Amino acid sequence: MTTMLALFRSAINGPHPPHPAHASLEIDRSGALSVCYAPFDYINSSARVVLLGMTPGAQQADNALRALRVALVSGDSEDAALKSAKTAASFSGPMRKNLVGMLDRIGLHGMLGLESCVQLFTTHAHLVHFTSAVRYPVFVGGKNYTGSPGILRTPFLAGLCDRWLAEEVEQLSSAFWIPLGKEAQSVINHFAARGRLDPARILDGLPHPSPANAERIAYFLGKKLRARLCAKTNPDQIEAAREKLIGKVSGFSGAAPLTRSTAVPTVPKKAASLPEVAAKSAVLAAGAKDRRAERFAKTFFLEDARGNPRFPIRNRRGYFVLAPRGANTHHAEYAIHIEVEEDAYEMVQSGTYKIRAVRSINDPASLLGTGDRAIARVVRVRQP
Repeated sequence: MTTMLALFRSAINGPHPPHPAHASLEIDRSGALSVCYAPFDYINSSARVVLLGMTPGAQQADNALRALRVALVSGDSEDAALKSAKTAASFSGPMRKNLVGMLDRIGLHGMLGLESCVQLFTTHAHLVHFTSAVRYPVFVGGKNYTGSPGILRTPFLAGLCDRWLAEEVEQLSSAFWIPLGKEAQSVINHFAARGRLDPARILDGLPHPSPANAERIAYFLGKKLRARLCAKTNPDQIEAAREKLIGKVSGFSGAAPLTRSTAVPTVPKKAASLPEVAAKSAVLAAGAKDRRAERFAKTFFLEDARGNPRFPIRNRRGYFVLAPRGANTHHAEYAIHIEVEEDAYEMVQSGTYKIRAVRSINDPASLLGTGDRAIARVVRVRQP
């Protein structure tokens, strides 16, 4: 797993993180197309679901490179660092909120025995594998590759799929594959057509979770009326894809949830209107010492509006109340309650969430009510 990292470790560990498209990270090139290294090597071979994108973008690659540097400086092994970097960066940014909403809409969380698919990025990451048709970021003239020229119509890009994705398809042929976007869908269907994957294991039809696709996502989620769609949006196509996915997922949901016997227990919602996700680490629940959580405590601290440090509530007596970045108001529907310190920091580190408050578990459920301490920012502590 670490062979590719060994080739680029010196560039990654330089005084300043290189731009994801920098020549020092280049793996291969064909004309204006280049593929560069970012730490997306880890393969979760025991996953039950695979989320397949087209190729990581510059933002995801940058998040992964930074997360890798932090993990390596903190003393993680290369394999552990690659795993945490990939989890932190995969489908990070605004895409993650859209993706979670759509996966919950088709009922995937129920099939997996989860309260919400947001847990695939935190406490239940063992159930999911994140990857792309082309595993590492592709650039066209130094800018993000956006699907043109098409992957399968371009020998250079098609060769990269056979070079890396074929390995993942072989290891995860019994998992459910969820392609995101036309290019990812074309590539995985191509593997199925060649007999490399059972078509019944492909759950295709989700709109791409990019914020640029906001209208199609909103209609898929039932948040926008048909009469208010622009002429370029095809509501019939979206509805048909959604109903097909819901039917396919519900067909598999009759079986036992696809969780392991060691699945992390979740805390029930306090009210139906609060989509809370409260989880515990199985290790902490058993009373064992979580050294990794201690490392995170030394890596971050919280600061209130007056600049006073607010160190996290520990000993399972408090919640970190998170909200998606960009949510400027304190609405209950934005609240995600995380009990385990490490999970909260990993979500913040992913660039998708921010800590809005820290409060005692026994305090009222209002986001900034009695017992809450508003957090102005999360401060990273430099490691020696």
